[in-house]
Amino acid sequence: MFVYAVSSPLFDRADPYWICRLSALKVAYVGVVLFIVNAFFKSPIVPVLEMLVTAVAVAATELPPMNSRKKKILGYIGIVMLCVTTNSIFGLVSYFKWGLLIGVGVWALILYRLIAKDGLTANVVGILILIGIVSLEGDVATDLNGVINHALFYFEYAAAGLFALLLFPNLHDRVIKSAALRLLEADRQFIGGDSNLNKFDNQTLMSFLAMQNQAEQVQPAIYGLMPFFKSLQLQIRGNSFAQKIHAKSTLDVLDVIHRSISQSRVIELDKLAQGTEVLRDTKLAATLKDLAEYWNSKCLA
Repeated sequence: MFVYAVSSPLFDRADPYWICRLSALKVAYVGVVLFIVNAFFKSPIVPVLEMLVTAVAVAATELPPMNSRKKKILGYIGIVMLCVTTNSIFGLVSYFKWGLLIGVGVWALILYRLIAKDGLTANVVGILILIGIVSLEGDVATDLNGVINHALFYFEYAAAGLFALLLFPNLHDRVIKSAALRLLEADRQFIGGDSNLNKFDNQTLMSFLAMQNQAEQVQPAIYGLMPFFKSLQLQIRGNSFAQKIHAKSTLDVLDVIHRSISQSRVIELDKLAQGTEVLRDTKLAATLKDLAEYWNSKCLA
């Protein structure tokens, strides 16, 4: 399916590093599992609430700070606990007009003080409050026994979601490959004169940060692409005058590599050799050749 492709013209502009696609695939996959689970659990309350809490926790596992398996599991459990606590508090104070206002305000203040360290985590707090408000539209628990009963169902669905999440295939190599494509696109634009040095540096930095964040989530062979791309970016940035002289040849070579990575295919060294012939005896030609050979030998298994 085109959704699984490393590169898609439809999605690359909005999701250049494949992170949103990966998160959406996980949420959709876990959602299907939860619908199957619901046929057996038969939740006495609106099952959408349990599914929503689980889905939010699944999506949170793809936030940039969740960059290892351990962090994903702990983050998942933490989000579920916070969602259940938020829904329970909202339910307990829901019958009291001023109690609801004060309870929501105090809990929101506590969450912002404890969690909101920056703009990203502040958004997490906003989502928690939103889920609490949505829960008021369902069959909320207004006593301790109801809270315990509801919490058990939340945790059952969350446990099923976590088990499904652990079985989800590791697709983080797509993030590395997408970042590699963004680097090649930045190179082509810089050499072609469609971007300036500041734009080139910004794109390079963002792409390397995306790669670096995947260090513990991909196979070492995939992460091994990073040194080759560092060398490539240094060669292109440091020899901008020479690149203009051989711009056509360099762009042709970059196109071959870009096309092969986007389609997860072997880089045809014959085509590469034709393009690098003009660049022979240069560090750029050696770097491009090393990159292609590494991709063919390590990244297609």
